[in-house]
Amino acid sequence: MPSVQFDVQLGLLDYWKIVWNRKWLVLAAIAIFIGAVVGLDSVRAKQYSATSNLLFVSQTYSSGGTVVALTPQDIATQIQIVNGASVRALATLALRQVPPRPQVVQVGLTAVAAITVSSSHRAFAARAANAYAFAYIKSSQDRYLGTVQAASSQLQSQVNALQSQITDLQGQVVSLKGGALSALVTRLGNLTAQQQALRTQLSQLQVNAAQAPSGGQVVAPATVPTSPSSPKPLVDAILAGFLGLILAVAYVLMREFLDDRIKSQQQLESITEGLPVLGIIPRLPEWKNRKDHPLITVQRPKSPPAEAYRGLRTSVQFAGLERKAKVIEVTSASMGEGKTTTSANLAVSLAETGAEVVVVGADLRKPRIHEFFDIDNDKGMTSVLVGEVSLDEVLKPVAEIEHLTVLPSGPVPPNPSELLGSRQARELLEGLAQRFDYVVLDAPPVLPVTDAAVLSGAVDVVVLVCAANDTTIKQLSKALQLLEQVDAPMLGTVLNGASESDAYVYYRYGDSKGYGYGDVDIAYEQTGSKRSSRRSSGGGSGPAEDEVTA
Repeated sequence: MPSVQFDVQLGLLDYWKIVWNRKWLVLAAIAIFIGAVVGLDSVRAKQYSATSNLLFVSQTYSSGGTVVALTPQDIATQIQIVNGASVRALATLALRQVPPRPQVVQVGLTAVAAITVSSSHRAFAARAANAYAFAYIKSSQDRYLGTVQAASSQLQSQVNALQSQITDLQGQVVSLKGGALSALVTRLGNLTAQQQALRTQLSQLQVNAAQAPSGGQVVAPATVPTSPSSPKPLVDAILAGFLGLILAVAYVLMREFLDDRIKSQQQLESITEGLPVLGIIPRLPEWKNRKDHPLITVQRPKSPPAEAYRGLRTSVQFAGLERKAKVIEVTSASMGEGKTTTSANLAVSLAETGAEVVVVGADLRKPRIHEFFDIDNDKGMTSVLVGEVSLDEVLKPVAEIEHLTVLPSGPVPPNPSELLGSRQARELLEGLAQRFDYVVLDAPPVLPVTDAAVLSGAVDVVVLVCAANDTTIKQLSKALQLLEQVDAPMLGTVLNGASESDAYVYYRYGDSKGYGYGDVDIAYEQTGSKRSSRRSSGGGSGPAEDEVTA
């Protein structure tokens, strides 16, 4: 029994296939995002943006009188001041209404800041941008003048204090003589010199106040914009489509990784390493009713599913060259994965070779094989096992299919597992193997009941049917473990309802560009890498995803 592997490696092409299989979901997401954004843009008010460029000028001077260059920290500080409440208050006074808050950014590595204001009125946007620039200049001048006035007031106070001292000393000079007079004159001279120095500084401050720097210069005033800055339908639609694409692809991939259902032949082979895939039954969407019981190998013998069942027959026949494979148990992990449909069509395909085949309804709990051949199920396998009738009385040849006989399950017994594991059941299967070339058993699923595991001890090989996009890795693993515990003679698996990329390619001779078979023509380009498929004029029908899960 091969081990079950879970570490399936995906390549770039696998990811592309995953997304491509959900392409309509991705396209729908893109269309929804674009439609939503375009709809919002159509009802949004248009906004106009105007920008004025302001050059920051330092208000600090070196001892030599030259302007000190601004540092990056100084520029960042000035940008915060432009965004401050005082500048906005001055701009409000100039505009006589509260302007929108500006967006102020440094232009590259320069000392220039771009002041951008957005408004629904284009002219007001330009006025507001310029108002912020000039408000900053006025605010800078007011701050500078305030600093100068405070320094001037302090110097004036010092000058006045020195003048008072000088006046007192001058009064004392008149009454003193000798050494005392000389010392007093010297002190008076020092105070006079200090006073003169302070007056010189005060004069310089007054000159600086008269030539107060602006702190900034408008190098490019804002102009009235001619087109709205937002919304931009084309740009917004492109961004929305890109966002929709990213989110849709992320959703598809996340859903794929969280979904542990088996979807492809490659995945099935990777999970059941060492266990061959005997057949790939394609999915056809024409069949919608799960209650239909189509014998596609009879109704559409040239269809892709019919040819796929013949491929399964070939795999079983080749297996018979190396090991005994007369009594074939067909089962699945759970219900609805296509084991009964596979059993019926495999039996028909084997009978087409001229071999004598009997298909047995070994699902004693929910029998369905008799419905595929329109045969009564009043008596059958259970009737023989309990001794009510003989085997010959319940074997029913299929009139329209040569070499094929059906043994229906019969009435549902109260103890199916015990009945299938009995000596009588083993002897019945041995007798059938002696009379027929192949015995195909439609067995119950493995997980719900133990019937399939019990029955596996009396067969030559077991074929496990998996339904694409239905059977999960967990279900398959558990089914294989249960069969391994009873040492079931596993032959291989069948992938039911497979996608087109996994399905077999069918050929028909006579076409100059390619080969085809039956209802499907498949043409190849000279490179052999491209393929086109077309239906024949007669149309086609066959079992599809719902049918193959019978």
